[in-house]
Amino acid sequence: MRYLRRNGKTILSGILELVVGILLFINPEGLTNVIFKGIGIVLLFCGTFCAVQYFRTEPMRAVLEQNLFKGLLMLLVGCCLTFYTGVLGTVFAELARVYGLVILIAGIMKIQQTVDLLRLKVRFWFLSVLGALAALVFAGLLLFYPFETAGALWQLAAISLIVEAVLDIVLLLFTGGGKRMSDDVWSDE
Repeated sequence: MRYLRRNGKTILSGILELVVGILLFINPEGLTNVIFKGIGIVLLFCGTFCAVQYFRTEPMRAVLEQNLFKGLLMLLVGCCLTFYTGVLGTVFAELARVYGLVILIAGIMKIQQTVDLLRLKVRFWFLSVLGALAALVFAGLLLFYPFETAGALWQLAAISLIVEAVLDIVLLLFTGGGKRMSDDVWSDE
């Protein structure tokens, strides 16, 4: 139970990453449209709240807070995300490339993790190497491979999410979460 309490967030984020990856692989356009519409609806509510708040605030404070500008901007972006998701589908490839950049940064962080585990003489450090290599390979493909369709890029992003989630969970299970690891995790050196 203590193990779950200590590593619950990591396990939950790995499972969530795995589920999103699977859903993204099955229907990339559909999931992305749902995400865009959800964000759009939230922005419509927040924008309405900010715009109304502007008129309910004392004038000098309203000038400083700029809630009318924030509200109108959120309403504009919210409308675009909610009602024009088909148009947003044309930017899938660029969004996947941005995700590739995020994966590249995660891969670089995993290199740091690998070196840390190696210096700490953790027996299963090579699992972190696999995660780093997977992240770097997928990032390179997302950033530089000229796919014809945005759906293929999203499916590659989904595969990346799935592989990274599985490797992160396996690493967590084999190393005991990195905190107070048992002696059998440490190498014999």
